[in-house]
Amino acid sequence: NNNNNNSSNSNSNSHVLDLGSRDVSEQPEAMMMEAHIKRVLSPSVWNAAFLIGMHRTGWAASLTIGLLLFFNISMQCTFLGIIVQIIGEELFNENELVTLKNWRYFVGQSVNYYDP
Repeated sequence: NNNNNNSSNSNSNSHVLDLGSRDVSEQPEAMMMEAHIKRVLSPSVWNAAFLIGMHRTGWAASLTIGLLLFFNISMQCTFLGIIVQIIGEELFNENELVTLKNWRYFVGQSVNYYDP
């Protein structure tokens, strides 16, 4: 009965990574207790990185996760580089800014152009 309960519990929470058990009997305060380590994972490449190199994951899956992590970091750095480059450019010179402000004050917010 206890085994059925454990198996249904592990199936209902599929994002729990079981890092295994370890015997802590060599520690006197543990008194032959067994420590069980678990970590709750969200479905992202950042949490999948915890699986790299684990025995249960295997070398092919670890390699795939590592490549996906590398591509994720590369894409984010590329995106940030593009944003920094765009922000660093001056979009309008002083003359164009004066023209845009005048349009806003005299045309864009004019009562003459309101919808009836």
